[in-house]
Amino acid sequence: MIQSEQILEDKLVAQLIFLGYDRVDVVDEASLLANLKAQLEAFNGVTLTDSEFGKVMNHLTRSNAVFEKAKVLRDKMALERDCVRPDGSASQSSDTTYLDFLDDTDLERNRFQVTQQVTMEGRFRSV
Repeated sequence: MIQSEQILEDKLVAQLIFLGYDRVDVVDEASLLANLKAQLEAFNGVTLTDSEFGKVMNHLTRSNAVFEKAKVLRDKMALERDCVRPDGSASQSSDTTYLDFLDDTDLERNRFQVTQQVTMEGRFRSV
């Protein structure tokens, strides 16, 4: 039996949702990054400033090597927090928070998500 790619994808997504994956709507790069930021914040119990999230993105994208990226995801990231006083001014003191991307000891803590047909434009166009 021949199936269209869309039907095959719909069945795969349905099966992943049945297995416990959360469906997430990702329509562009901005929504992808917003979702990543929200997931990292929930997973680590922190709120990240835009500057701090930029540091996280630099950490995640510093290498193109597959094995290095896998190592980065397994390790903790030492994040120097943006310290701001109650009046909004910058503080000289700094605080380090360690962020996890995956929990390899308590697998139930990890959240898995699925989306369909995300189109991104940049150096390459993927449809």
